[in-house]
Amino acid sequence: MRTVTDILLEWTFKISLSTVHGTLQAKRLCILIGTYLIYLFQYPWKSYTKGHANQLEDIHRDAKALDKLPNHIAFVVLEEDSEFSPEDLARLAVWSLSSGIRYVTLYDLEGKLKARFFDLHKVISSLYQSQFGPLAPNLSISSSHTPALSSNQEVHVGVDPTYFVNILSNEDGQNRLSQTAQEVCTSVQKGELTLKQIDVNRVEEKWRNSSVIPDPDLLVVFGNINSVGGFPPYLLRFCEIHGQPTHKQVQYKTFFSILQSFAKCKQNFGK
Repeated sequence: MRTVTDILLEWTFKISLSTVHGTLQAKRLCILIGTYLIYLFQYPWKSYTKGHANQLEDIHRDAKALDKLPNHIAFVVLEEDSEFSPEDLARLAVWSLSSGIRYVTLYDLEGKLKARFFDLHKVISSLYQSQFGPLAPNLSISSSHTPALSSNQEVHVGVDPTYFVNILSNEDGQNRLSQTAQEVCTSVQKGELTLKQIDVNRVEEKWRNSSVIPDPDLLVVFGNINSVGGFPPYLLRFCEIHGQPTHKQVQYKTFFSILQSFAKCKQNFGK
């Protein structure tokens, strides 16, 4: 399929071959070049999806060069600017998935991301399909208030997804902790546990079983603030934290440099 860029370049070539001494030809050439520049500046993110197969291969190659990758990366939006960019967050999520990271979390303190879940779902799904092509692995996109949706259509995920994007806010960590406590109490009431059997290991087991998504091992915080914005601290025991001033217009080289830093860090896990 011919792209807009290909057509514009072809027209430019034809015009350059024609007689250029007339003012009409010169005007046509100026209009054409102006249209081409407007196209590039108006849709800068589309230049990333153009030729998605090569982009995907490039990201795969970069990721394979690293000693390790996070299994779960979380992006925490804490910027003072109240408006967030679905396109920029979608690009970060799809870069992560393209690198082979199975779990991606998008988080903010006040739940603004969850409030625009369907907008995020639409943009992430579109970019994901453009990047991976027609044979894209199944992707689950979910939040606590919305059933998990697949990437190719707005229906419940019916098969085991390969990748997960979860959209969270501060209330989700509190709800999960409350749910774990309720499950422990219910087990005691049913006689499945005694009070003497309740210890840290038992509670942690209940906690792990309450979610299919593992704890993040890389947290990227956007905003000029020394905080994780209420992100549940008990999920960050073995997590590397990196800060960036903004999530808007982040370049791929910046994203990859974060993965490089993670790959180089040594985690002693308390030893």
